[in-house]
Amino acid sequence: MKVLTFTLIVLAVLSSIESTVCLADSETDLESKVANMMDKCRNQQPLGGLSNQQLKTVDPNYLLRVLEPYQNDQTWTVRRLTYWYEFRLAQAQPIRKVRQEVVQRLVKASITSSVKQVNKWLLTFMEQDFTQDVKEMIRQSLQRDKVNRWHILICGVARIDDQLPILEKMLIDEMEYQAKVEKQRVGKKWYYTTGWSARLARARMGVKEDINKCLQLVETVENLDRRVITLLRDVGYTRQPEAIEFLQRYLESQQRLSPVKPTAPGQPVASYVLDILIDCLKDFPIERKPGRGYKWKQIEQAREWMKEQKKWDIIR
Repeated sequence: MKVLTFTLIVLAVLSSIESTVCLADSETDLESKVANMMDKCRNQQPLGGLSNQQLKTVDPNYLLRVLEPYQNDQTWTVRRLTYWYEFRLAQAQPIRKVRQEVVQRLVKASITSSVKQVNKWLLTFMEQDFTQDVKEMIRQSLQRDKVNRWHILICGVARIDDQLPILEKMLIDEMEYQAKVEKQRVGKKWYYTTGWSARLARARMGVKEDINKCLQLVETVENLDRRVITLLRDVGYTRQPEAIEFLQRYLESQQRLSPVKPTAPGQPVASYVLDILIDCLKDFPIERKPGRGYKWKQIEQAREWMKEQKKWDIIR
């Protein structure tokens, strides 16, 4: 009996040692692979990147430690690649602490303008991914003389409700603004202003007046291509039930956008809407297709699914 017990203990110890050695080897290989990848990126050579499967199985905290030094690399493309993998890691392993760490890194990159592309990635996260420290960073960014419209939108995603009065001061009369621009023939469209971003952020935080105003303003844009390609995604950003109903109407549309080539039909409006709804609703039955290559069968499936829902399970 004593011999059997001793044997089991020895086997357990050996197993533990073996696991530790394998983990160490795996970590060493990963660190080496990341270093090689970044070196190739720095020298504009083809990369051998990390696969989605690797991102799903790797120790996320270890990979974050490996990637951290590259955030300050002198080469912009290396910094961008670093944040891109951190973002993908948060998607592959949706663990709250991991997502919060990634969000903190992305927000810092956004505020310092280290990598501007992180702004779009930040809009895909949820309120719970923003810690109090990160929210304070966003508050401070809204105190600048020239506020970045992306930081306004990120504020809405993080639902920093105490900034609603600040955002209200940024609002504009979009129609009055547009009339002035058209008269002077200079300036940007109202939907590229910080005022519009502030209205979207307030809508995201549930201000009914701004939710309704956003939907009304989108309908004033006569150009279908502009309304669908640019503004429907803004509607989806608000993540409100009224916005989902609004998008559902466009999902039912049989219209197409202007063709890229005269010999080919334009993309269906419904294809653009599918891309947006995939981001907005849990358990959506259609998976994202590169280039919005959805078939009519998938569009019809999405339409039927939307009709069957009694209550939207909205991702916020």
